[in-house]
Amino acid sequence: MRTRAFIFGTLIAGLSACATSPDTPAAGSPAHDDSRYSQVLIYAEAPDREWRESLETSLVRELSDTGVTAIPAFTMSDGMAAAEDVDAVIVIAVSETGVREQWIEQPAMSGTLSSNSLAAIGGPASGPSPAQCKTRELAGAGFAAEVPWAVIAISVIDRETKETVWKSAAKFEGAVRSDFEDLRQDYARSVARKMNKDGLW
Repeated sequence: MRTRAFIFGTLIAGLSACATSPDTPAAGSPAHDDSRYSQVLIYAEAPDREWRESLETSLVRELSDTGVTAIPAFTMSDGMAAAEDVDAVIVIAVSETGVREQWIEQPAMSGTLSSNSLAAIGGPASGPSPAQCKTRELAGAGFAAEVPWAVIAISVIDRETKETVWKSAAKFEGAVRSDFEDLRQDYARSVARKMNKDGLW
């Protein structure tokens, strides 16, 4: 039995034979600026099954909200047959992933402290009444937080002409203290909005 990678790899290789370099920022093919697509197949090339299925599912959900019929490739056993029913194929390629650490500063606090409060933080044990206490600034604290990131390229390939009509490649970062699932959902939401804004649907 042919594997998923072989089936869809053959399909994508055929469709992208005329495609331009994937490192070009988002750009449409001049010959297809007026193209509109209503049915698409989404295929993700990613580090593992979880990444593939999550990316495909997330983008399907976002495109469905715009009225596009989108099919995740992981649900199809035969990529060639699946491509017959769509007018475009979206290819997502994840080349790198990682996590960076970011220090989050907590703002310094200031306020009026009583003698007892001053003593508790190392101030004089005795002093003026609370109403007469001086304002003291407390040093701000902070914490280290993880930020997930991934280098992702995405292309929209016209099934009939086999030309790449839209593409983008970038290092995408998630929110502070988010995880990779959050990142994948945020990426799908962001790229779907961009595609819609650029008039693909």
